[in-house]
Amino acid sequence: MTTEDLVRESDLIVLGRVTATEADGIYVGPQKELLTRHTLKVEAYYKGKASEEISLRTRGGVETKVVGGQTRRTFTAGATIVEGARVGEELLVFLKAMPQGYGFVQWDSARRPVYLSEFIKGEPEPTVNLSFRKKRYMRGFALQGFENLERLEGGPDSSTKVEAKLKRTKGIEEPIPIRDLRGRIAEVIEGEMGSGG
Repeated sequence: MTTEDLVRESDLIVLGRVTATEADGIYVGPQKELLTRHTLKVEAYYKGKASEEISLRTRGGVETKVVGGQTRRTFTAGATIVEGARVGEELLVFLKAMPQGYGFVQWDSARRPVYLSEFIKGEPEPTVNLSFRKKRYMRGFALQGFENLERLEGGPDSSTKVEAKLKRTKGIEEPIPIRDLRGRIAEVIEGEMGSGG
């Protein structure tokens, strides 16, 4: 999913830091899916509101059973290997409400780690990568990449053709400094959920 899709599907978009992970998973919902519980301390809200700490649920986890008087711990992978969260990790996350907390809208694109980027201004700056498919949200490297695709496509409506080809892909990634994140996400929310969707 690209940022445009994630924004539409999210109940909550936040920047936060994982402060705890519980050792044992819990079963949730009618399918009794095994989930791992994490605590996410919220640093900034971009869509929706909740408390300063939220319960983040990721698929998979550790199941503890007593069999024949012996305790056995079994790891069920689910998508935890890809979508999990580690204590200390700072993330931009796109979340859906679920029983007893929030889960990622999509397992492989709704968690965006914060990293230090030096190429934006020459000094390390906290940054996240967002992926776009619509030209109107792109800047910098992403916009240059899109314009290269337009030239390859050629002809009238090359923008529309490129956007159509980017649908159902991960789009074109762009590094966004944390200081610019509020405005950039607000622009996508307005464009996708307002009259311009």
